[in-house]
Amino acid sequence: MPRTPAASRLLGLAGLLLLTLSSCKQQVTWETYHNDRYGYTFPYPSTWRAAVPPSNGDGQAFISPRVSEVQIRGWAAQVATSVEALPPSNFVTDQGVRGYLKQESEPQTQTIYLSLAIQQQGIRYNLLAQAPQSEFNTYQPYFYYVARGYRLDQKPSGS
Repeated sequence: MPRTPAASRLLGLAGLLLLTLSSCKQQVTWETYHNDRYGYTFPYPSTWRAAVPPSNGDGQAFISPRVSEVQIRGWAAQVATSVEALPPSNFVTDQGVRGYLKQESEPQTQTIYLSLAIQQQGIRYNLLAQAPQSEFNTYQPYFYYVARGYRLDQKPSGS
């Protein structure tokens, strides 16, 4: 039985939908970065490349293998008492740690940033995820997963 043009289009759309859905279900495996200096961890996709770490050991950045402008970085630093306090918390990690989560865009570079800041016991913990505007919606679920998975050790050394 010959197919009509409408039936062919429908089959083509169904095939495209199946391909799209199967690629959405692609499993991501995760690794965990642990910072001994400040006592924090966060997950990152196992296929992402670690950038050269800073010599002071305060953090690490990870870069998407697909789009190098897509990055996740975490770092911490001791803060002086004179440093301005964070805005009221609006986010809670899976561990129950409260922090301040902010999403902002940089029009000049067309980059969107998602940042998480946590301040405890004189240490400010930071997580920054970034992606070009055109890629942000693709990576946003990963970024939120990383933020939710951010953990603090019980007794960070901070030195």
